[in-house]
Amino acid sequence: DGLISNITDRVNAERKLEELNQLFSAMASRVPGVIYQLAITPSATGDSTRHFTYISEGVYRLLGVEPDEAMIDAQAVLGRVHPDDQARVQKAADDARHTGSFQIDARMIRKDGAVISCRRVAEVRKLPDGSVVASGFIGDISDLVRIEQDLKAARTAADDANRAKSDFLAAMSHEIRTPMNGVLGMANLLGSTTLNERQSRLTENLLRSGQALDARFDAAKALLFDKSGQRIYCN
Repeated sequence: DGLISNITDRVNAERKLEELNQLFSAMASRVPGVIYQLAITPSATGDSTRHFTYISEGVYRLLGVEPDEAMIDAQAVLGRVHPDDQARVQKAADDARHTGSFQIDARMIRKDGAVISCRRVAEVRKLPDGSVVASGFIGDISDLVRIEQDLKAARTAADDANRAKSDFLAAMSHEIRTPMNGVLGMANLLGSTTLNERQSRLTENLLRSGQALDARFDAAKALLFDKSGQRIYCN
């Protein structure tokens, strides 16, 4: 006695699923980074075991780690976080169990010893059995970090140059204005004496020139100090 049943639909569904898996793997292998799914399973001792249920071929290009090696031992990837960043990454991963997602930038060490800056993004899902599944992406942001560092250095250099210019203007205002006040005072005294027409005209020109320069110092001071008297730096 026997039983014959039609399993055509199941076979077709399995074939379709296999085709989709192959398509996904082909697409993931071309992504400039690592696509992964990590399962975190609690143990009776309170510790957790971690293993990748999927990791793309990009892990070799990013870290020099073979995908098969990563599937056997998740630490082949997770253990490559730079020692100075490990605590911060671990905290972000722990917090993600409550928030459901995380994004963090940290350094990782390739197999060849090179240190690269990476961004790790993941969505975290709790399962009924208490385990956690993190689906995410790790990408190389070393170029972005270098650009940000260069921009920061350029801003610092520009601020230093602007500060030096402002300090110079403030010093010039003090060093020149003090003797200028003396010149203006003497010109005023000279104008109060008996002068011929030419001497009077020259004295008036001297006073106007000194007063114009004095006004320019006031304008410079308005740029260098705000209303409370605090030094400000500007172009």
